Amino acid sequence: MTAIGNLFSAGATLARQLGVTANEAKNAIDGILQENRSRLEATKGTLDFLGDGRIDNIGKRVSEQMSKWLSANPNATLEDVEKEAKNATAKESSIEMFDKMAMDRFFQRLMQRRKEMIQEMWG
Repeated sequence: MTAIGNLFSAGATLARQLGVTANEAKNAIDGILQENRSRLEATKGTLDFLGDGRIDNIGKRVSEQMSKWLSANPNATLEDVEKEAKNATAKESSIEMFDKMAMDRFFQRLMQRRKEMIQEMWG
């Protein structure tokens, strides 16, 4: 059975338990899925998934880099400044993204090990 099929099957079971019709449950699930799709589309191409702290770090580091670059290149054109700012932002965004991925993976492994230890201790 597909994931969508499992979802609708679970929705029908839940509908029976809650005393609502399967169609009402399906509409509720469709609404939630559409809301999630809309939220994903709205944040597509943004850094929102990194969180405010990491976004602030990116801004600080890019500002520092651009200050140094502007000092070193006082005759730069607007196009040069924009190009350098895009490059610095892309670089710092990538660094933060990989850092977040590493931290997420670390905590995922930590929680998995915690579950294993609890299983070993308590059976």
